[in-house]
Amino acid sequence: MSLRTAGARLLVFIRQLRTRLQRGTIQAEPPYAGVIREATECIGSPSRAAAFRDANGLSRLEEAIETAEADDHPELARTGRQALHALQRQPSTRSAGRGSDIPPEQ
Repeated sequence: MSLRTAGARLLVFIRQLRTRLQRGTIQAEPPYAGVIREATECIGSPSRAAAFRDANGLSRLEEAIETAEADDHPELARTGRQALHALQRQPSTRSAGRGSDIPPEQ
């Protein structure tokens, strides 16, 4: 893709985004809400949960929970705590299919 094509596509995207913001079809959310939503969407999918954990997701989630509480969003913080608990209990993809204390075959 040429630089000119990329620039044109970016301008179209910006115009569409501006229109959606003006119409109110996009609602901005604080960054911590996005982290909590991302964590919640990972529950039940070992591969997505592992990717979230590998991307330092658990510490980002803990920070998001604290920020939600400080920002007076107790329901969002509760959802974050539930997601954190579920992600901590969910086995990693590396240990799936084998006992937790059994080393892999060599």
